[in-house]
Amino acid sequence: MTPPSKPKNLPLLYNVLLNCIFNNPHHDKLPFKQTIQELSVNHNEYTILVPPSFVLEEGYDPATATSSTKVFLKSLCYNSEDFIRSHIIRSGAPVFNTTSSKNQSIVYHTMSGKQILIKNGMVFTGKGFKRSLRLGILGYDQLNSFCDYFPRGSRFMLIYIEDSLIDYMDPRFVSHLQGTLTSNNPEEILQKKRSDSITFEMLLRSIPLLSKVVSEKYYKLFHHNNRNYDSFRTHTRKKLSFIKNEFHRMVEEAYIIISESIKDDNPESEKTYQLIKDLLASNPEIDLNKLVYEYVELNLYDKMWSQLLFQFNYPNDDKHDYDPEALKFLTHEKYNQLSCLSLNQLEVPIEEPWFINSVLRRISLAIDEFSRLSDPSITSSAAKREIISKTVTILTKKDTSENQTTYDEKDDDEDLVVDADTLVGMLIMVVVHSKVVNLEAHLYYIKNFNSEDVSTDGYFNYILSNLDAVIYHLSSSDNDSHRKELTRASQENYEFWAAIQKQDVKRLKDILASVQEQYPDGKLPAKSSLKSRNINGESCLMFAVKTKNPYIFNLLVDYNEAWFSVEDILFNKNTSTGQSMFVVSLIEEAHEISKKITQVLFSSAEPEEQIAYFNSVDNLGRSAGHHLFHYSEIIATIGPLIDWEMKDLNHHTPLFSICRCYDHLDYQNLVIRVFRCVYKGLHGKGINFDKHMDKNGNTLLHIILKGLQESQILNEDLNLINVNQVNNKSMTPLTLYVKYSRADNLETLLSDKRIFFYQEEPKNLYNVFDYLSFSAGKPTTQTKVFKRIERLVYAYAFKNYTPETNDTRLIATNARFDPNSKDWVIFFRIKEAQKDEQTVFETLDKLRQMVQLFELANPFVAFPHRDKIWMNYYADKQTVPVFSKYRINRLLETINLYLNALVVYSPDQVNSFYRTFTHNRKSNKSAFDTIKDISNDQERIKKLLGEVMLSSIQITEIETFLNYTWSDLELYKKHITKINKLLSVYDIKLTDARCISDRFLVKVVSSGVVPSILETMKFQYIGGHRHTNSYSTLFEFTNWIELAIEELLISVSKVLIKLDAWREIFGKIQAINTELRKYENKAHLHSHDLSTEEVPENGSTISPHHSSSPETSTPAAFFTFGLENKKSRYKRLLLLKAEEVKNIMSLNSEIRLDHDTIASETSKFLKFKSKFLLFGIQQFTHHHLVQLSQRQHQLQRLLSSCKT
Repeated sequence: MTPPSKPKNLPLLYNVLLNCIFNNPHHDKLPFKQTIQELSVNHNEYTILVPPSFVLEEGYDPATATSSTKVFLKSLCYNSEDFIRSHIIRSGAPVFNTTSSKNQSIVYHTMSGKQILIKNGMVFTGKGFKRSLRLGILGYDQLNSFCDYFPRGSRFMLIYIEDSLIDYMDPRFVSHLQGTLTSNNPEEILQKKRSDSITFEMLLRSIPLLSKVVSEKYYKLFHHNNRNYDSFRTHTRKKLSFIKNEFHRMVEEAYIIISESIKDDNPESEKTYQLIKDLLASNPEIDLNKLVYEYVELNLYDKMWSQLLFQFNYPNDDKHDYDPEALKFLTHEKYNQLSCLSLNQLEVPIEEPWFINSVLRRISLAIDEFSRLSDPSITSSAAKREIISKTVTILTKKDTSENQTTYDEKDDDEDLVVDADTLVGMLIMVVVHSKVVNLEAHLYYIKNFNSEDVSTDGYFNYILSNLDAVIYHLSSSDNDSHRKELTRASQENYEFWAAIQKQDVKRLKDILASVQEQYPDGKLPAKSSLKSRNINGESCLMFAVKTKNPYIFNLLVDYNEAWFSVEDILFNKNTSTGQSMFVVSLIEEAHEISKKITQVLFSSAEPEEQIAYFNSVDNLGRSAGHHLFHYSEIIATIGPLIDWEMKDLNHHTPLFSICRCYDHLDYQNLVIRVFRCVYKGLHGKGINFDKHMDKNGNTLLHIILKGLQESQILNEDLNLINVNQVNNKSMTPLTLYVKYSRADNLETLLSDKRIFFYQEEPKNLYNVFDYLSFSAGKPTTQTKVFKRIERLVYAYAFKNYTPETNDTRLIATNARFDPNSKDWVIFFRIKEAQKDEQTVFETLDKLRQMVQLFELANPFVAFPHRDKIWMNYYADKQTVPVFSKYRINRLLETINLYLNALVVYSPDQVNSFYRTFTHNRKSNKSAFDTIKDISNDQERIKKLLGEVMLSSIQITEIETFLNYTWSDLELYKKHITKINKLLSVYDIKLTDARCISDRFLVKVVSSGVVPSILETMKFQYIGGHRHTNSYSTLFEFTNWIELAIEELLISVSKVLIKLDAWREIFGKIQAINTELRKYENKAHLHSHDLSTEEVPENGSTISPHHSSSPETSTPAAFFTFGLENKKSRYKRLLLLKAEEVKNIMSLNSEIRLDHDTIASETSKFLKFKSKFLLFGIQQFTHHHLVQLSQRQHQLQRLLSSCKT
């Protein structure tokens, strides 16, 4: 007795859940038996939700979190039937479906009866689950079955999710989370935020009893009929002290209202008092007096401010005697007189040009902040005080607020020290150029209407004293020399700047001549108008650049070389934008001026200064290199000094910005110039494309408009680039070129062997044919450019994805769902010899009929049965909506595999299929009529064979041939089945290995051991993905051959069955002949009228001419027997023989035709399998090389990042 065989299984899969379902030697035992049986009966009915492999390996059941023995999820996979069945949904039978214009929500039942909601790319656990989870969908896949207990060729739908449906716990994550919560107490942060924003109105809403008591009293207090405060409503002359006292009197009355509300002898007062007491005890940071003060201020601000403005705007005739506090000096007229005042004319003790830039930038920011005093929304003393404090903070410290630019003057700003004299000068600039109306009124309001006592705040008093000093400087009488000096300096600046901006050359020469005459030695004083700069830091040279007049610029620079040094160019910039003089000249496209600046710098500045200048950045992080497209001729001159990898705030490098300049008149030459310069500066090294990627994931390959070939971006020996890089919009360079009609780039890109033509975007799973169809729906589809793009795309598809043939070739490109027919419409591209290509379409249902008709017309063709072809795409089976696009893409691959098999098998077959295709579209003939025509054609072929005579020897020969064919095909099928299993498992194992290695790399990168790389490997990290490995491509071909062999074996078995039937009929005929011979011999002995004709004795002839019939037999022979029953018996035998002879003659024709057909099909198949497998290996090799090059690119990028 042989021992029982041990259970066998292929190498373990990394994902435990998939291993339990598809690679389980105990599949016929609990807890897997029922689940496996249900999946085997109808695999299209279910979809498996697959958690990441590392979650199943490392996580444990949250229900055992408090237990001493944790139950890991991988143990549940092997021992819990509920866990397995909870991750398999009945996608063919949704429970509930809700569809809107934006999304679709569908509820499914799992195998265990629980409910799952799928909506907007998310999975939600529902009824039956212990925890409510919201898990993201990470990817889709179809797993090729390789086990013997599932149907051969079946594919199972997989949806990868980010966690298991019962959640999982990782001890390392839990401890990290607890540490984070301990170190950052959110309650403290929230409490501080509440205390900072609480108001008296919020207090009233939170204590209804208090609101009930005081609301009406406050209403009367602030009402316009309150006669006690009529002075607030009449615009008459009053002293400011009176207004202040009236306001404070009203505040005191508001305090009294609160006090009386909690002192009344009633239960509500006591309860109110207790509530306020408890509130203040629990929130000691709340100042009730301050809240009441601000509440009064909020209600009276408009009236008080109107009164203050009336008093300050009253003429100053007698204010010195009546109310000196109400004097107003800073009027519109005085602001205008000083509008062109420059910082260099205020005796600020700063001489270094880089510090002057910092000061001017701070002044510009401070002016923006100080101007907010004029904002009508600023209605409280606290808000005004904050503005002033922030203004001085900006002036005295390096601003770290949101107003600060990202790119500062390196570390120079840190070293700037602002003393008292400097601060006064800066404040004068702020006050003069912000032009705040009624500044004296704002300052008076801040000093006298504040809820807090500002006299105790030394720092704020220092600020106010400086502002008072500024007002004093600016409010001196007209006879004051200092006042006159400032006004004269502003006027001189105005005239000088106006002459430049208006390009008044005569006036400008007069001014320069006057200066030359006044300072013949060329040493200009610091206060000279030639050294003046506006509030944006722009000097006279910058004004000249903006005029775009090179004559004026040269006049200023060359009039007297002692006036302006190279530092005046190096450090002169617009401090508001950070743009240097050279950058402004580029933007203004003043090319002669740009050239002049370059000449000055090259002749006078050191190389380090030149590099620093051309790479200095503005507030947007852009250097001169970002603007070189304005003047491409200068690229060769200053290009070697440019840092081409410096990124601006949009993550655009200078090279990136130039490539994005699509409206340039000579774009292609611009690209050629800049890449030539970049390559020259790299000295033979390639471009690091990671450093030229913007925040939207676009590479140089994405954004270049034309000149791709000339740019040498695709040069493998020079550059390291991923030609299939996906940007944040899920577009590759290939799909982007198709979408935006970049035909030249497309042609160059398609010539690259690394291109992944059928790559699908991660989000919507669109490929290049989908984007081509989107473009086809636009009005520009008839243009030459689109026609060229269409021709390029289809030519590449026919060349690389269809076998070489001179006959008709078809390729399925894409599909769309037709709501009218409720069926998918498949689009085909047809290429015929000597004819133009054309695009046609057909519904999937019609296509199924065509495959069926082709199969009926070619009954023994070595093709998989139609049920095997469509076994994974049943028309009546629904799928998860998010999976439908993925599934239809795989269906298109199956259709193309079918069409390619037709081409390889026989060009005549594809021509026949194409004729059927076109015939069905042109005629309205039904499928039933077509089937009848096919049947009639087959009968016609049989008749053409004529009368077929077969002997036992011939039958034996046919049987020998078929048995040999059977054994040969069976042996080949056995080997190809093993290959298919290995390919399926190897494809999955390679994905597992990739997943593990990528997760390791992600952990290493995230730990900071090596620098971070820009491209994530999320599909490999989360689990399997169809395009991770290319062995699935080879499996498609080998699986097709296996199914074809299986169908050919079925055909051979059918003929062998006919041979057995032939032998059975032949045996019956022999038995009938023997019995008939007995009757006829007896009749010969007793009859004198017997015919000399005898029945042949050899059993090899079965022609109907040798069988007697009742009509031709001699009746006299029967009467010699004397027995009627013998006569009847003889007649029945004759009739039976005639029927069997008719049957065997029919079988003769069928066997002959079937034998010839099988012999022909077997011969064709032997040639087909070699050619088809060769074509499959070519497809696999192409795909595999693309994947290897992409993987090599990723690892090389990681390695290069480690080196740098």
